[in-house]
Amino acid sequence: MQHLIKALSLVLIIFSTFKLSANEPKKSSFSLIENVTGEWIINLNASITAFQYELEFQERATNYTSIEEFKQVLLKHIKESIHLTINGGIKPILLEGKVMVDKTTTVAFKLGGLPDHIEQVYLKNESFTHINSDKFIFIISKLGLANQEFIVSTATNNQLNIIINENEITPTAIPIKSNLSSISILATAVGLLVFIIAKGQKLTGRKMDSYYY
Repeated sequence: MQHLIKALSLVLIIFSTFKLSANEPKKSSFSLIENVTGEWIINLNASITAFQYELEFQERATNYTSIEEFKQVLLKHIKESIHLTINGGIKPILLEGKVMVDKTTTVAFKLGGLPDHIEQVYLKNESFTHINSDKFIFIISKLGLANQEFIVSTATNNQLNIIINENEITPTAIPIKSNLSSISILATAVGLLVFIIAKGQKLTGRKMDSYYY
């Protein structure tokens, strides 16, 4: 737990550089941090308004009547909303959840079940899917490398895929399987559009023929 508290302090320092407004629920940050012992921590920072809004939308606001109950409901929501995959197939376990409630609220989890070396990270964050123009800053802090920051939004389906090597951290395209349904919908839409255009041309030709006769 001491490591988790230290990591929370670190992310608050990092997070302060972004000057996140506590009254803007559309802004948040997600941090993946390796501490000095080699353990990994995730932190989600947002205004308490954003967390409350999302819980109310999901009708979970009635599940708590105190701060401690609010923390437990929030931890459950975050666990269900964050999807992490490491090195193409390993799904880490979220352990030792902790919530620091303030105008800007922090939710943190220690990660378990990780491989010795992390080379790739896929993240999908659905914590605020019901907030319009939802976007967040993804921060990764790995020992020996400079901190990296990326903007993730609904335009990218709240997803990010990154590659970690000895010298740098770089974003890559989302795996095809993650966007399969979107691609199928797009292909169907294109096919339907081609069909409509072709049919429209035939109808136009018929009208032209009848006009001349």
